[in-house]
Amino acid sequence: MQYNNKTVWITGASSGIGKELAMQFAELGARVILSARNVDKLNDLKATLKGEGHLVVPLDLAKPEHVLSTITAKMNELPTIDILINNAGITIDSLLMRMKDEDWNKVINVNLTAAMRLTRQLLRGMIKRRYGRIIFISSIVGYTGNAGQSNYAASKSGLIGLTKSLAAEVASRGITC
Repeated sequence: MQYNNKTVWITGASSGIGKELAMQFAELGARVILSARNVDKLNDLKATLKGEGHLVVPLDLAKPEHVLSTITAKMNELPTIDILINNAGITIDSLLMRMKDEDWNKVINVNLTAAMRLTRQLLRGMIKRRYGRIIFISSIVGYTGNAGQSNYAASKSGLIGLTKSLAAEVASRGITC
């Protein structure tokens, strides 16, 4: 499969799954937008990607206002987004009875809420064009749970529900989730 003339936005692109996805999509001809907090790692990755037109858009998903302000500021500069991969995720593990509210909120905000906000921002353009692909990277822990990871499991389970609900909302408009 080739992705020439397609733009793929990947969150959490500085390492792991996100980095591998970026390399694979670039290899297949896509223009890749790399997002994460670590700008140096993103720039290093960009320099190694095959093809041209790749972009770095620093995003701190732990700060909701940063997501909205960055997207709003960049929308006119960015190419059309064909594929969004919500890959970014964090863990702050603790038994629930010891978990701090701020640790619960940070994991939910980064892993679930930020993915919803970024998707919502890009969805209008996809609906208008009647084309889009939205991928949410979850975890088996979203199905099984895991001791000491109630916040992470809840966030990943939430992504599964979000994916299914959004798919039902936008399928008739040529968008898959």
